[in-house]
Amino acid sequence: MAARPRTAQPVAVNSESEDEAHEVNNSVMKTAENIVIMSKKRREARRLTIDGEHQQSCKELKAKIENIYAARKNKTTMSRQMLLERLETLNNRRENLEKLILTSVSHIELQTKNISSEIVAMLQGRLEELEELPSGATVTV
Repeated sequence: MAARPRTAQPVAVNSESEDEAHEVNNSVMKTAENIVIMSKKRREARRLTIDGEHQQSCKELKAKIENIYAARKNKTTMSRQMLLERLETLNNRRENLEKLILTSVSHIELQTKNISSEIVAMLQGRLEELEELPSGATVTV
């Protein structure tokens, strides 16, 4: 086969176009790197924002829980105090009623003893009267 004759091509033209292509490639690479860097910065900023919001949310939630706990504790303490006061009042009332019952029972016991001694005295008097009667007499009431 016969060799084909070469046509002369301008070397400078190809070199210039390669330089432009190389510059375009470099420009595209720098732009891509800038996009990646900016994307990382935005992602980091967003992550920091989300982290800050999360921490703020946690602080608010903790404060709410502490407030609810304090209110519940205060309410429980007040309730317990009211119940203790009511219990003390009822206990005093019970003690007073027990004293009244004891006084009443003592009074009834004294009256029962008095009536009992009067009945015993009356029966003894009647027995003496019966013993003094003649043996054939009848008793009238």
